[in-house]
Amino acid sequence: MSDCCIILWTSRNFDEAKKIVGLLLDKKLIACATLLDNAQSMYVWKGQIEFEKEVQVIIKSLKSKFSKIKETIQANSSYDVPEILLIDIKDGLDSYLNWIKEVVP
Repeated sequence: MSDCCIILWTSRNFDEAKKIVGLLLDKKLIACATLLDNAQSMYVWKGQIEFEKEVQVIIKSLKSKFSKIKETIQANSSYDVPEILLIDIKDGLDSYLNWIKEVVP
C-alpha cells in the first residue's frame, strides 16, 4: 500500500482556497491540488438546511503529512468546521505516485 493519499477539503471561496493551497505548496506538504469552483453544497448547520456555493479542493499528498495539512487548513480557513477528509490511494499509475513522493519530501 502506498503512503500517497487524496485529501478532500471544501473552502468558502476561490481566493481562500488558492491562498491556502499556496501555503501548502510553499511548505512542501502537498504535490498538487485541483480547485473545483462553484460546487453546490447542501448540509445541516446549527439545525438549518444550508445551500452554498463552495470550492471543492482535491489534494494529492502523503498520509505522513496529513496532520500538518489539516493544521494549516484549520488555521487559515474561514469555516468553523472545514471539511477535511483523507482517502487512501491503494493503487495508481506508478510514475504519478512516484512523482508525489518526489515532490513531497
